[in-house]
Amino acid sequence: MVYLICALSALLFCAEASVAQDYSLLSKTFVEEVEDAPQLTIAFDPSAMNGLYHWQNIFEDLFEPPLSLNDEGQFAPAAAQSWRYSADGMVLTLDLDPSRVWSDGTPVTAKDFVFALNRQRDPNFAHSPARFITSSIAGFDLNSDRPFGVTAPSTFELQIEVTKPFVIDEGMLSESAFAPLPRHMAPLNDPVMWSQWPGGVTNGAYTLEGITKRTIRLLRNPLAPPERSSHFERVETTMRPWSEAVEAFLTGQVDFLYNIPERQTGWFVEEGINTLTVSSKIYYYALNKALPELADRRVRRALRLAVDREGLIKSIFPGGATPAFSLIPKGVQGYEVDPNLIITDTEAAFAEARSLMEAAGYGPDNHLALTISSNAGPEHERIAEFVRFGWSQIYVDVALDLEEKDFVKWFKRFTRGDYVVGRRSWHASKPLMSAHIEVCKPMADPRCGHYDDETFSNTLAAGYATETLAEKRALYQKADRMISEADVLIPLFHGVIPVALSDRIDTSDLQGAIRRIRSFELKLKPPE
Repeated sequence: MVYLICALSALLFCAEASVAQDYSLLSKTFVEEVEDAPQLTIAFDPSAMNGLYHWQNIFEDLFEPPLSLNDEGQFAPAAAQSWRYSADGMVLTLDLDPSRVWSDGTPVTAKDFVFALNRQRDPNFAHSPARFITSSIAGFDLNSDRPFGVTAPSTFELQIEVTKPFVIDEGMLSESAFAPLPRHMAPLNDPVMWSQWPGGVTNGAYTLEGITKRTIRLLRNPLAPPERSSHFERVETTMRPWSEAVEAFLTGQVDFLYNIPERQTGWFVEEGINTLTVSSKIYYYALNKALPELADRRVRRALRLAVDREGLIKSIFPGGATPAFSLIPKGVQGYEVDPNLIITDTEAAFAEARSLMEAAGYGPDNHLALTISSNAGPEHERIAEFVRFGWSQIYVDVALDLEEKDFVKWFKRFTRGDYVVGRRSWHASKPLMSAHIEVCKPMADPRCGHYDDETFSNTLAAGYATETLAEKRALYQKADRMISEADVLIPLFHGVIPVALSDRIDTSDLQGAIRRIRSFELKLKPPE
Protein backbone atom coordinates (compact mmCIF):
# COMPACT_ATOMS: atom_id res chain seq x y z
CA MET A 1 0.00 0.00 0.00
CA VAL A 2 2.92 2.35 0.71
CA TYR A 3 4.19 1.92 -2.86
CA LEU A 4 0.71 2.58 -4.25
CA ILE A 5 0.35 5.83 -2.31
CA CYS A 6 3.83 6.93 -3.42
CA ALA A 7 2.83 6.28 -7.03
CA LEU A 8 -0.36 8.26 -6.57
CA SER A 9 1.55 11.14 -5.00
CA ALA A 10 3.97 11.20 -7.93
CA LEU A 11 1.10 11.36 -10.38
CA LEU A 12 -0.47 14.20 -8.45
CA PHE A 13 2.81 16.11 -8.33
CA CYS A 14 3.50 15.66 -12.04
CA ALA A 15 -0.09 15.87 -13.29
CA GLU A 16 -0.53 17.66 -16.58
CA ALA A 17 -3.80 17.54 -18.48
CA SER A 18 -3.33 15.08 -21.31
CA VAL A 19 -6.52 16.12 -23.12
CA ALA A 20 -7.76 19.48 -24.29
CA GLN A 21 -9.95 21.36 -21.84
CA ASP A 22 -13.37 20.85 -23.42
CA TYR A 23 -16.01 22.79 -21.54
CA SER A 24 -18.88 21.07 -23.34
CA LEU A 25 -17.77 17.59 -22.20
CA LEU A 26 -17.97 16.03 -18.73
CA SER A 27 -15.64 13.03 -18.48
CA LYS A 28 -16.30 10.53 -15.69
CA THR A 29 -14.82 7.22 -14.66
CA PHE A 30 -15.67 4.69 -12.04
CA VAL A 31 -13.62 1.86 -10.64
CA GLU A 32 -14.64 -1.55 -11.94
CA GLU A 33 -12.52 -4.53 -12.87
CA VAL A 34 -13.36 -4.51 -16.56
CA GLU A 35 -12.94 -8.25 -17.08
CA ASP A 36 -15.63 -8.82 -14.45
CA ALA A 37 -17.93 -6.05 -15.66
CA PRO A 38 -21.26 -6.61 -17.41
CA GLN A 39 -21.27 -6.61 -21.20
CA LEU A 40 -22.71 -3.13 -21.57
CA THR A 41 -23.42 -3.47 -25.27
CA ILE A 42 -25.96 -6.21 -24.59
CA ALA A 43 -26.93 -5.73 -20.94
CA PHE A 44 -27.25 -1.99 -20.32
CA ASP A 45 -30.90 -1.75 -19.36
CA PRO A 46 -32.70 -0.19 -16.36
CA SER A 47 -34.68 -3.40 -15.83
CA ALA A 48 -31.58 -5.59 -15.95
CA MET A 49 -29.38 -3.49 -13.67
CA ASN A 50 -31.67 -1.92 -11.08
CA GLY A 51 -30.11 -3.99 -8.32
CA LEU A 52 -26.60 -2.75 -9.13
CA TYR A 53 -26.08 0.40 -7.12
CA HIS A 54 -23.29 2.12 -9.04
CA TRP A 55 -25.25 2.12 -12.29
CA GLN A 56 -28.02 4.20 -10.76
CA ASN A 57 -26.03 7.40 -11.30
CA ILE A 58 -26.13 6.85 -15.05
CA PHE A 59 -29.79 5.85 -15.11
CA GLU A 60 -30.66 8.98 -13.11
CA ASP A 61 -28.99 11.02 -15.85
CA LEU A 62 -31.15 9.28 -18.44
CA PHE A 63 -34.55 8.83 -16.77
CA GLU A 64 -36.69 10.99 -14.51
CA PRO A 65 -38.57 9.13 -11.73
CA PRO A 66 -41.80 10.37 -10.09
CA LEU A 67 -40.00 12.36 -7.35
CA SER A 68 -36.59 13.95 -6.87
CA LEU A 69 -34.44 14.97 -3.92
CA ASN A 70 -33.82 18.72 -4.04
CA ASP A 71 -30.85 20.75 -2.76
CA GLU A 72 -32.49 21.10 0.66
CA GLY A 73 -32.72 17.33 1.05
CA GLN A 74 -36.50 17.37 0.58
CA PHE A 75 -38.53 15.34 -1.87
CA ALA A 76 -40.04 17.38 -4.67
CA PRO A 77 -42.26 16.68 -7.68
CA ALA A 78 -40.52 15.42 -10.80
CA ALA A 79 -42.40 13.27 -13.33
CA ALA A 80 -45.27 13.22 -10.82
CA GLN A 81 -46.73 16.53 -9.65
CA SER A 82 -48.56 15.02 -6.66
CA TRP A 83 -48.98 11.71 -4.85
CA ARG A 84 -51.28 10.33 -2.16
CA TYR A 85 -52.22 7.13 -0.35
CA SER A 86 -55.69 5.74 0.26
CA ALA A 87 -56.88 5.89 3.87
CA ASP A 88 -55.76 2.31 4.55
CA GLY A 89 -52.34 2.87 2.96
CA MET A 90 -52.82 0.07 0.41
CA VAL A 91 -53.21 2.10 -2.81
CA LEU A 92 -50.75 4.78 -3.92
CA THR A 93 -51.93 7.25 -6.58
CA LEU A 94 -49.55 9.47 -8.55
CA ASP A 95 -50.75 12.36 -10.67
CA LEU A 96 -48.22 12.75 -13.46
CA ASP A 97 -47.08 16.08 -14.86
CA PRO A 98 -48.72 16.33 -18.31
CA SER A 99 -45.97 18.70 -19.52
CA ARG A 100 -43.30 15.98 -19.33
CA VAL A 101 -42.25 14.56 -22.71
CA TRP A 102 -39.81 12.00 -24.06
CA SER A 103 -36.76 13.26 -25.90
CA ASP A 104 -38.57 12.72 -29.20
CA GLY A 105 -41.48 14.92 -28.08
CA THR A 106 -43.94 12.12 -27.22
CA PRO A 107 -45.83 12.73 -23.93
CA VAL A 108 -44.81 10.65 -20.92
CA THR A 109 -47.96 8.81 -19.77
CA ALA A 110 -49.00 6.49 -16.98
CA LYS A 111 -48.84 3.54 -19.37
CA ASP A 112 -45.09 4.17 -19.77
CA PHE A 113 -44.69 3.61 -16.01
CA VAL A 114 -46.89 0.50 -16.11
CA PHE A 115 -44.81 -0.82 -19.01
CA ALA A 116 -41.49 -0.20 -17.23
CA LEU A 117 -42.54 -1.75 -13.92
CA ASN A 118 -44.19 -4.72 -15.64
CA ARG A 119 -41.00 -5.27 -17.64
CA GLN A 120 -39.06 -5.69 -14.40
CA ARG A 121 -41.08 -8.87 -13.82
CA ASP A 122 -39.76 -10.44 -17.03
CA PRO A 123 -36.82 -12.78 -16.32
CA ASN A 124 -35.49 -12.06 -19.82
CA PHE A 125 -34.68 -8.53 -18.67
CA ALA A 126 -34.79 -8.33 -14.89
CA HIS A 127 -31.52 -10.10 -14.11
CA SER A 128 -31.03 -7.99 -10.99
CA PRO A 129 -34.36 -6.36 -10.03
CA ALA A 130 -34.64 -3.82 -7.24
CA ARG A 131 -35.75 -5.94 -4.30
CA PHE A 132 -37.77 -3.13 -2.73
CA ILE A 133 -40.01 -3.20 -5.81
CA THR A 134 -40.48 -6.95 -5.95
CA SER A 135 -41.62 -7.04 -2.32
CA SER A 136 -43.73 -3.87 -2.32
CA ILE A 137 -46.01 -4.12 -5.36
CA ALA A 138 -48.98 -6.47 -5.20
CA GLY A 139 -48.89 -9.28 -7.75
CA PHE A 140 -45.33 -8.51 -8.84
CA ASP A 141 -44.33 -12.17 -8.86
CA LEU A 142 -45.31 -13.78 -12.16
CA ASN A 143 -46.59 -16.79 -10.19
CA SER A 144 -48.73 -14.68 -7.87
CA ASP A 145 -52.46 -15.38 -7.73
CA ARG A 146 -53.04 -11.62 -7.46
CA PRO A 147 -53.22 -9.36 -10.52
CA PHE A 148 -50.29 -7.03 -11.16
CA GLY A 149 -50.84 -4.05 -8.91
CA VAL A 150 -49.75 -1.24 -11.26
CA THR A 151 -52.47 0.30 -13.44
CA ALA A 152 -53.19 3.45 -15.46
CA PRO A 153 -56.79 4.58 -14.74
CA SER A 154 -56.24 7.57 -17.03
CA THR A 155 -53.54 9.06 -19.25
CA PHE A 156 -51.71 10.87 -16.46
CA GLU A 157 -52.85 8.91 -13.39
CA LEU A 158 -50.83 5.99 -12.06
CA GLN A 159 -52.09 3.66 -9.32
CA ILE A 160 -49.99 1.17 -7.39
CA GLU A 161 -51.52 -1.46 -5.10
CA VAL A 162 -48.98 -2.33 -2.40
CA THR A 163 -48.36 -5.38 -0.24
CA LYS A 164 -48.17 -3.56 3.10
CA PRO A 165 -49.66 -0.24 4.24
CA PHE A 166 -47.54 2.74 3.16
CA VAL A 167 -44.67 0.41 2.18
CA ILE A 168 -43.60 2.54 -0.81
CA ASP A 169 -42.20 5.79 0.54
CA GLU A 170 -40.99 8.99 -1.11
CA GLY A 171 -37.41 7.80 -1.15
CA MET A 172 -38.35 4.79 -3.26
CA LEU A 173 -40.33 6.97 -5.67
CA SER A 174 -37.19 9.03 -6.30
CA GLU A 175 -35.20 5.97 -7.43
CA SER A 176 -34.62 5.28 -11.11
CA ALA A 177 -36.17 1.85 -10.54
CA PHE A 178 -39.54 3.65 -10.58
CA ALA A 179 -38.79 5.63 -13.75
CA PRO A 180 -40.78 5.02 -16.94
CA LEU A 181 -39.57 3.60 -20.24
CA PRO A 182 -40.60 4.82 -23.72
CA ARG A 183 -43.22 2.18 -24.50
CA HIS A 184 -43.65 3.51 -28.04
CA MET A 185 -40.00 2.76 -28.88
CA ALA A 186 -39.88 -0.83 -27.59
CA PRO A 187 -39.42 -3.43 -30.35
CA LEU A 188 -42.57 -5.55 -30.29
CA ASN A 189 -41.54 -8.70 -32.08
CA ASP A 190 -37.91 -8.90 -31.02
CA PRO A 191 -37.57 -7.91 -27.35
CA VAL A 192 -34.05 -6.73 -26.63
CA MET A 193 -32.24 -4.73 -23.96
CA TRP A 194 -33.01 -1.01 -23.81
CA SER A 195 -29.56 0.01 -25.11
CA GLN A 196 -30.47 -1.69 -28.40
CA TRP A 197 -33.74 0.20 -28.87
CA PRO A 198 -33.68 2.80 -31.66
CA GLY A 199 -33.07 6.45 -30.90
CA GLY A 200 -31.81 6.28 -27.30
CA VAL A 201 -35.08 7.98 -26.23
CA THR A 202 -35.28 9.10 -22.58
CA ASN A 203 -37.16 11.55 -20.37
CA GLY A 204 -34.14 12.76 -18.38
CA ALA A 205 -31.30 15.19 -18.77
CA TYR A 206 -29.52 13.19 -21.45
CA THR A 207 -30.14 10.73 -24.25
CA LEU A 208 -28.00 7.73 -25.11
CA GLU A 209 -25.52 8.49 -27.91
CA GLY A 210 -23.53 5.27 -27.94
CA ILE A 211 -22.15 2.44 -25.85
CA THR A 212 -19.18 0.05 -25.91
CA LYS A 213 -18.02 -2.56 -23.42
CA ARG A 214 -16.24 0.08 -21.33
CA THR A 215 -17.78 3.44 -22.21
CA ILE A 216 -21.23 5.04 -22.17
CA ARG A 217 -21.71 8.29 -24.11
CA LEU A 218 -24.64 10.61 -23.44
CA LEU A 219 -25.95 13.70 -25.24
CA ARG A 220 -27.83 16.61 -23.70
CA ASN A 221 -31.60 16.25 -24.08
CA PRO A 222 -32.96 19.60 -25.38
CA LEU A 223 -36.46 18.59 -24.21
CA ALA A 224 -35.39 17.74 -20.67
CA PRO A 225 -37.43 19.23 -17.80
CA PRO A 226 -36.06 22.60 -16.67
CA GLU A 227 -34.94 21.09 -13.36
CA ARG A 228 -32.72 18.67 -15.28
CA SER A 229 -31.20 21.06 -17.78
CA SER A 230 -27.53 20.24 -18.27
CA HIS A 231 -24.49 22.51 -18.46
CA PHE A 232 -22.80 19.93 -20.71
CA GLU A 233 -23.52 18.89 -24.27
CA ARG A 234 -21.96 15.49 -23.69
CA VAL A 235 -21.17 13.15 -20.79
CA GLU A 236 -18.77 10.23 -21.20
CA THR A 237 -18.42 7.56 -18.48
CA THR A 238 -15.74 4.89 -18.72
CA MET A 239 -15.16 1.83 -16.57
CA ARG A 240 -11.54 1.34 -15.54
CA PRO A 241 -9.59 -0.79 -13.06
CA TRP A 242 -8.41 1.15 -10.01
CA SER A 243 -4.89 1.89 -11.26
CA GLU A 244 -6.13 3.16 -14.64
CA ALA A 245 -8.99 5.13 -13.09
CA VAL A 246 -6.87 7.03 -10.61
CA GLU A 247 -4.19 7.75 -13.22
CA ALA A 248 -6.83 9.12 -15.59
CA PHE A 249 -8.12 11.38 -12.83
CA LEU A 250 -4.75 12.63 -11.59
CA THR A 251 -3.50 13.37 -15.10
CA GLY A 252 -6.56 15.43 -16.00
CA GLN A 253 -8.23 13.02 -18.39
CA VAL A 254 -11.43 12.86 -16.32
CA ASP A 255 -13.20 15.27 -13.98
CA PHE A 256 -15.16 12.79 -11.86
CA LEU A 257 -13.82 9.65 -10.16
CA TYR A 258 -16.40 7.36 -8.59
CA ASN A 259 -16.31 4.18 -6.49
CA ILE A 260 -13.09 4.96 -4.61
CA PRO A 261 -12.18 2.02 -2.35
CA GLU A 262 -12.48 2.68 1.39
CA ARG A 263 -8.78 1.97 1.94
CA GLN A 264 -7.86 4.86 -0.41
CA THR A 265 -10.35 7.45 0.85
CA GLY A 266 -8.03 8.92 3.46
CA TRP A 267 -5.25 9.56 0.94
CA PHE A 268 -7.50 11.71 -1.26
CA VAL A 269 -8.53 13.81 1.72
CA GLU A 270 -4.96 14.18 2.99
CA GLU A 271 -3.79 15.36 -0.43
CA GLY A 272 -6.44 18.06 -0.51
CA ILE A 273 -8.28 16.56 -3.48
CA ASN A 274 -11.85 17.75 -3.69
CA THR A 275 -14.09 14.90 -2.51
CA LEU A 276 -17.79 14.68 -1.72
CA THR A 277 -19.74 11.87 -0.10
CA VAL A 278 -22.50 10.60 -2.37
CA SER A 279 -23.77 7.70 -0.29
CA SER A 280 -23.24 5.81 2.92
CA LYS A 281 -23.25 2.05 3.22
CA ILE A 282 -23.32 -0.77 5.71
CA TYR A 283 -21.25 -3.90 5.21
CA TYR A 284 -22.74 -6.90 6.97
CA TYR A 285 -23.07 -10.68 7.12
CA ALA A 286 -26.52 -12.25 6.82
CA LEU A 287 -27.14 -15.44 8.80
CA ASN A 288 -29.41 -17.93 7.08
CA LYS A 289 -31.55 -18.94 10.03
CA ALA A 290 -33.58 -21.23 7.77
CA LEU A 291 -30.67 -23.70 8.01
CA PRO A 292 -30.38 -26.13 10.95
CA GLU A 293 -26.89 -24.96 11.96
CA LEU A 294 -28.16 -21.41 12.49
CA ALA A 295 -31.65 -22.12 13.81
CA ASP A 296 -30.48 -21.68 17.41
CA ARG A 297 -30.65 -18.01 18.31
CA ARG A 298 -27.89 -18.46 20.91
CA VAL A 299 -25.50 -19.43 18.13
CA ARG A 300 -26.47 -16.44 16.01
CA ARG A 301 -26.07 -14.12 19.00
CA ALA A 302 -22.63 -15.56 19.71
CA LEU A 303 -21.52 -14.96 16.14
CA ARG A 304 -22.66 -11.33 16.32
CA LEU A 305 -20.80 -10.78 19.60
CA ALA A 306 -17.54 -12.42 18.48
CA VAL A 307 -16.41 -9.76 16.01
CA ASP A 308 -13.75 -7.22 16.96
CA ARG A 309 -15.06 -4.39 14.80
CA GLU A 310 -12.49 -1.85 15.96
CA GLY A 311 -9.68 -4.28 15.15
CA LEU A 312 -11.23 -5.04 11.77
CA ILE A 313 -11.29 -1.39 10.78
CA LYS A 314 -7.78 -0.65 12.07
CA SER A 315 -6.29 -3.54 10.13
CA ILE A 316 -8.19 -3.14 6.87
CA PHE A 317 -9.79 0.33 6.57
CA PRO A 318 -7.82 2.81 8.67
CA GLY A 319 -9.69 6.11 8.51
CA GLY A 320 -12.22 4.81 5.99
CA ALA A 321 -15.00 3.25 8.08
CA THR A 322 -16.65 3.15 11.51
CA PRO A 323 -17.86 0.15 13.54
CA ALA A 324 -21.48 -0.85 12.88
CA PHE A 325 -23.78 -2.15 15.60
CA SER A 326 -27.04 -1.19 13.90
CA LEU A 327 -28.39 -0.67 10.40
CA ILE A 328 -28.81 3.09 10.79
CA PRO A 329 -25.59 4.98 11.57
CA LYS A 330 -25.43 7.64 14.23
CA GLY A 331 -26.22 11.15 13.08
CA VAL A 332 -28.58 10.46 10.18
CA GLN A 333 -31.49 12.87 10.80
CA GLY A 334 -30.24 13.12 14.39
CA TYR A 335 -30.41 9.36 14.91
CA GLU A 336 -28.87 7.85 18.04
CA VAL A 337 -27.95 4.17 18.12
CA ASP A 338 -29.50 2.25 21.03
CA PRO A 339 -26.67 2.07 23.62
CA ASN A 340 -27.63 -1.54 24.41
CA LEU A 341 -26.54 -2.56 20.90
CA ILE A 342 -23.05 -1.05 21.12
CA ILE A 343 -20.23 -3.39 22.17
CA THR A 344 -17.72 -1.44 24.24
CA ASP A 345 -15.83 -4.35 25.84
CA THR A 346 -14.67 -6.77 23.15
CA GLU A 347 -13.08 -9.21 25.60
CA ALA A 348 -16.30 -9.48 27.59
CA ALA A 349 -18.30 -9.91 24.37
CA PHE A 350 -16.13 -12.86 23.31
CA ALA A 351 -16.52 -14.43 26.77
CA GLU A 352 -20.29 -14.11 26.50
CA ALA A 353 -20.17 -15.60 23.00
CA ARG A 354 -18.27 -18.66 24.27
CA SER A 355 -20.82 -19.13 27.05
CA LEU A 356 -23.67 -18.99 24.54
CA MET A 357 -21.98 -21.55 22.29
CA GLU A 358 -21.39 -23.87 25.26
CA ALA A 359 -25.05 -23.53 26.25
CA ALA A 360 -25.94 -24.52 22.68
CA GLY A 361 -23.86 -27.71 22.99
CA TYR A 362 -20.54 -26.63 21.45
CA GLY A 363 -17.10 -26.61 23.00
CA PRO A 364 -13.41 -27.54 22.56
CA ASP A 365 -14.29 -31.03 21.34
CA ASN A 366 -17.40 -30.13 19.36
CA HIS A 367 -17.01 -27.28 16.89
CA LEU A 368 -19.67 -25.77 14.67
CA ALA A 369 -18.83 -25.79 10.93
CA LEU A 370 -19.94 -22.77 8.89
CA THR A 371 -19.17 -21.31 5.46
CA ILE A 372 -18.80 -17.60 4.70
CA SER A 373 -19.79 -16.88 1.10
CA SER A 374 -19.21 -13.77 -1.00
CA ASN A 375 -18.39 -12.66 -4.49
CA ALA A 376 -14.66 -12.50 -5.12
CA GLY A 377 -12.56 -9.53 -4.07
CA PRO A 378 -9.42 -8.92 -2.01
CA GLU A 379 -11.24 -6.81 0.60
CA HIS A 380 -13.99 -9.41 1.01
CA GLU A 381 -11.33 -12.05 1.52
CA ARG A 382 -9.44 -10.01 4.12
CA ILE A 383 -12.63 -9.30 6.05
CA ALA A 384 -13.69 -12.96 5.96
CA GLU A 385 -10.26 -14.07 7.18
CA PHE A 386 -10.46 -11.60 10.07
CA VAL A 387 -13.93 -12.79 11.07
CA ARG A 388 -12.91 -16.44 10.71
CA PHE A 389 -10.07 -15.91 13.18
CA GLY A 390 -12.44 -14.36 15.72
CA TRP A 391 -14.99 -17.12 15.39
CA SER A 392 -12.31 -19.77 15.82
CA GLN A 393 -12.10 -18.56 19.43
CA ILE A 394 -15.73 -19.54 20.08
CA TYR A 395 -15.61 -23.12 18.74
CA VAL A 396 -16.50 -22.32 15.12
CA ASP A 397 -14.63 -23.70 12.11
CA VAL A 398 -15.13 -21.52 9.04
CA ALA A 399 -14.68 -22.42 5.39
CA LEU A 400 -14.48 -19.59 2.84
CA ASP A 401 -16.42 -19.58 -0.43
CA LEU A 402 -15.16 -16.47 -2.23
CA GLU A 403 -14.54 -17.61 -5.81
CA GLU A 404 -17.49 -16.13 -7.73
CA LYS A 405 -16.22 -13.16 -9.77
CA ASP A 406 -19.55 -12.28 -11.39
CA PHE A 407 -21.48 -10.12 -8.93
CA VAL A 408 -24.79 -10.67 -10.73
CA LYS A 409 -24.41 -14.44 -10.39
CA TRP A 410 -23.54 -14.02 -6.71
CA PHE A 411 -26.52 -11.71 -6.23
CA LYS A 412 -28.87 -14.29 -7.74
CA ARG A 413 -27.40 -17.05 -5.63
CA PHE A 414 -27.75 -14.98 -2.48
CA THR A 415 -31.34 -14.08 -3.39
CA ARG A 416 -32.15 -17.78 -3.68
CA GLY A 417 -30.89 -18.24 -0.12
CA ASP A 418 -27.95 -20.38 -1.28
CA TYR A 419 -25.60 -19.43 1.56
CA VAL A 420 -24.94 -20.11 5.25
CA VAL A 421 -23.25 -16.82 6.15
CA GLY A 422 -23.54 -14.40 3.24
CA ARG A 423 -21.65 -11.17 2.64
CA ARG A 424 -23.75 -8.18 1.63
CA SER A 425 -23.62 -4.40 1.66
CA TRP A 426 -26.37 -1.84 1.39
CA HIS A 427 -25.95 1.66 -0.03
CA ALA A 428 -28.16 4.44 1.24
CA SER A 429 -28.06 7.19 -1.34
CA LYS A 430 -30.20 9.59 0.66
CA PRO A 431 -29.64 11.15 4.10
CA LEU A 432 -32.68 9.41 5.57
CA MET A 433 -33.15 6.83 8.31
CA SER A 434 -35.60 4.99 6.07
CA ALA A 435 -32.99 4.72 3.29
CA HIS A 436 -30.72 2.76 5.66
CA ILE A 437 -33.19 0.42 7.31
CA GLU A 438 -35.16 -0.46 4.18
CA VAL A 439 -32.52 -3.11 3.48
CA CYS A 440 -34.78 -5.31 5.62
CA LYS A 441 -38.07 -4.07 4.20
CA PRO A 442 -38.76 -7.21 2.13
CA MET A 443 -40.09 -9.64 4.70
CA ALA A 444 -38.46 -13.09 4.78
CA ASP A 445 -35.91 -11.89 2.24
CA PRO A 446 -32.60 -13.80 2.15
CA ARG A 447 -30.59 -10.59 2.52
CA CYS A 448 -32.01 -10.27 6.02
CA GLY A 449 -31.50 -13.91 6.95
CA HIS A 450 -35.14 -14.78 6.19
CA TYR A 451 -36.28 -12.51 9.00
CA ASP A 452 -40.08 -12.21 8.99
CA ASP A 453 -41.94 -10.29 11.67
CA GLU A 454 -45.24 -8.51 11.17
CA THR A 455 -44.49 -6.12 14.02
CA PHE A 456 -41.31 -5.02 12.28
CA SER A 457 -43.22 -4.41 9.07
CA ASN A 458 -45.87 -2.40 10.88
CA THR A 459 -43.21 -0.37 12.69
CA LEU A 460 -41.59 0.57 9.38
CA ALA A 461 -44.96 1.51 7.91
CA ALA A 462 -45.64 3.76 10.90
CA GLY A 463 -42.22 5.37 10.45
CA TYR A 464 -42.93 6.10 6.78
CA ALA A 465 -46.38 7.51 7.56
CA THR A 466 -45.53 9.87 10.41
CA GLU A 467 -44.33 13.36 9.57
CA THR A 468 -42.84 14.12 12.99
CA LEU A 469 -39.08 13.64 13.00
CA ALA A 470 -38.92 12.70 16.70
CA GLU A 471 -41.56 10.02 16.16
CA LYS A 472 -39.69 8.73 13.12
CA ARG A 473 -36.50 8.40 15.17
CA ALA A 474 -38.29 6.46 17.90
CA LEU A 475 -39.99 4.11 15.44
CA TYR A 476 -36.85 3.46 13.39
CA GLN A 477 -34.82 2.90 16.54
CA LYS A 478 -37.42 0.32 17.59
CA ALA A 479 -37.21 -1.38 14.18
CA ASP A 480 -33.40 -1.29 14.27
CA ARG A 481 -33.44 -2.88 17.71
CA MET A 482 -35.84 -5.61 16.54
CA ILE A 483 -33.49 -6.60 13.73
CA SER A 484 -30.52 -6.68 16.10
CA GLU A 485 -32.34 -8.72 18.73
CA ALA A 486 -33.40 -11.28 16.10
CA ASP A 487 -29.68 -11.91 15.43
CA VAL A 488 -30.13 -12.47 11.70
CA LEU A 489 -27.57 -9.85 10.64
CA ILE A 490 -24.05 -9.10 11.79
CA PRO A 491 -23.33 -5.42 11.08
CA LEU A 492 -19.58 -5.01 10.57
CA PHE A 493 -18.91 -1.42 9.55
CA HIS A 494 -20.41 1.73 8.15
CA GLY A 495 -18.57 3.36 5.28
CA VAL A 496 -19.05 6.19 2.84
CA ILE A 497 -18.81 6.28 -0.93
CA PRO A 498 -16.86 9.38 -1.94
CA VAL A 499 -16.32 10.85 -5.36
CA ALA A 500 -13.28 12.87 -6.33
CA LEU A 501 -13.86 15.97 -8.43
CA SER A 502 -11.25 17.82 -10.47
CA ASP A 503 -10.43 21.46 -9.85
CA ARG A 504 -12.46 22.34 -12.96
CA ILE A 505 -15.71 21.39 -11.21
CA ASP A 506 -17.59 24.14 -9.38
CA THR A 507 -18.67 22.55 -6.08
CA SER A 508 -20.18 25.64 -4.48
CA ASP A 509 -23.72 24.25 -4.85
CA LEU A 510 -22.93 20.64 -3.99
CA GLN A 511 -22.06 20.75 -0.31
CA GLY A 512 -24.44 19.40 2.29
CA ALA A 513 -26.41 16.21 2.72
CA ILE A 514 -25.26 12.84 1.44
CA ARG A 515 -26.88 12.07 -1.89
CA ARG A 516 -26.05 10.98 -5.38
CA ILE A 517 -24.53 13.66 -7.59
CA ARG A 518 -26.06 13.60 -11.03
CA SER A 519 -24.23 14.92 -14.09
CA PHE A 520 -26.80 17.61 -14.80
CA GLU A 521 -26.12 19.10 -11.34
CA LEU A 522 -22.46 19.63 -12.14
CA LYS A 523 -20.94 22.66 -13.80
CA LEU A 524 -17.43 23.81 -14.58
CA LYS A 525 -15.67 26.88 -13.29
CA PRO A 526 -15.29 29.57 -15.95
CA PRO A 527 -11.97 29.32 -17.82
CA GLU A 528 -9.33 31.69 -16.46
